[in-house]
Amino acid sequence: MTDDVLLQRLTEVDLFAELPHKAIKHIAAEGKISQFQPGESVTEEGSSVSGWAPFSPEGVCFYVILEGSADVLVHGVHRVTLEAGQYFGETSLIDGKPRSATVTAGPDGMKAFALTAWAFAPVLKENPTAAMTMLKVLAGRLRAAEARA
Repeated sequence: MTDDVLLQRLTEVDLFAELPHKAIKHIAAEGKISQFQPGESVTEEGSSVSGWAPFSPEGVCFYVILEGSADVLVHGVHRVTLEAGQYFGETSLIDGKPRSATVTAGPDGMKAFALTAWAFAPVLKENPTAAMTMLKVLAGRLRAAEARA
């Protein structure tokens, strides 16, 4: 994947909608692209993101799906299949609490852009509008979950 394609994909992520191009370029430079085989676990529900986890080679990551798909399970129940352009991991990235879902690569595998918490925190500090956008997105998800309950 070329740098230009990655930048374009990142600009399409609603959490990054308010970020200037310079910040998107910074995010692209700080993250990495990871490949997951079909059925491979990406995150495990309840896994800790505190202690040494944020400093591991994988860190506590937020993922943007670039190719393929991912299945999201909560308490062992399939909730949703995420496709290219969608993302996951932002909640633990923000609050440092254990993962709220298990996410596995879909039947064709998954290529994803991964960004660690320590790489994302400075972006939020330098771009408060991005933090506000993130709050709006998370509030929308909360309202949708409450409406389903």
